[in-house]
Amino acid sequence: MHIPDEELVVEAQAGDHTALSTLYDRHFTKLYRFIYRHVNHIHDAEDLTSEVMLRMVTQLPTYRRQSLYSTWLYGIARHAIADFWRKHYRVREQLVAEYGAIGADGAPVDIIPETEHDPAEQLRHKAAQVFDQLPANYRLVLQHRFFDQQSLAETATAMQTTVSNIKVLQHRALKKAAELAKHIV
Repeated sequence: MHIPDEELVVEAQAGDHTALSTLYDRHFTKLYRFIYRHVNHIHDAEDLTSEVMLRMVTQLPTYRRQSLYSTWLYGIARHAIADFWRKHYRVREQLVAEYGAIGADGAPVDIIPETEHDPAEQLRHKAAQVFDQLPANYRLVLQHRFFDQQSLAETATAMQTTVSNIKVLQHRALKKAAELAKHIV
């Protein structure tokens, strides 16, 4: 029997460790994929996923159910990802200031090694470039549908719109992604 997240939250807030464990297990893999998509590094994604799940456990008593649990959880993830990138760019700026030499991509020449010429890695890099150039609502619908493997109805609920709008957004997002992919080498 599938118990809705919101019922599990109420039980977990009342101290039911089984409900908390169920919430954790139910969202861990999707959350990991979501985070991995934004950091593109296995170890960083693993660390951030663990950090987000720890925050979920510690902040669950303050969750007031004003939005869906999944929306709240992914909000925590988005904040963790933003913190990660702020820290990452701060470190890169310090390296550039310390070593001075930077390449065309803005990375310190002697510090950050060039990426391997692996075709799969090049394809992932191209896909990430295309994804990053999409408007935010297009990225979000593709994230929910393909990375998080949510149904149209689940995506509509998460994005607070109708299934029809999700279908249109998804179609437009895929069309725009295909156009962008033609121009990325």
